[in-house]
Amino acid sequence: MHSVAFDLAPSSEVPKGGKDMTLGRCRAWVDLYDAMHPGPLSHGDDRELYLSLAREAYAACDPHNREHRMPCVLELGVGTGRVAIYLAKNGCGVAGVDLSPKMLEKARQQLAGISQKAAERVWLIESDMREFEADYGPFELAIVPFSAFQSLCTVEDQEKTLQRI
Repeated sequence: MHSVAFDLAPSSEVPKGGKDMTLGRCRAWVDLYDAMHPGPLSHGDDRELYLSLAREAYAACDPHNREHRMPCVLELGVGTGRVAIYLAKNGCGVAGVDLSPKMLEKARQQLAGISQKAAERVWLIESDMREFEADYGPFELAIVPFSAFQSLCTVEDQEKTLQRI
């Protein structure tokens, strides 16, 4: 059992609405996320599913049209890198987008603990998933693991995100 201390007290740093509200929730969540998901999730390891999907999508591509020699995945809501790092360790390239500098800082710390070869397969991008520029592709697969898509509270925000992919 893991215990984690965190502070959800109101702060002048936690903004009031929209993109800022999402960022405020991320600040509180960063301390909890890895403690809640130290390894495979209780309902199964979703990282294996994403790895399998990336490999299948890559295999389905015409080899003459491939611009790279590994499956490349766009991960929106990369957070602390739980999925991205797993995919990179298993030979995938991952462009991970996240709005939270704290989450990305934690992901960078975790990348420092894996092989350099695997770490070089991960590109972290600080951006709102509704507004990011997708010039890191092409990607065989776009994913939004766990509950990151649920942070988009309006249909308009969800549509903006899906249009970016």
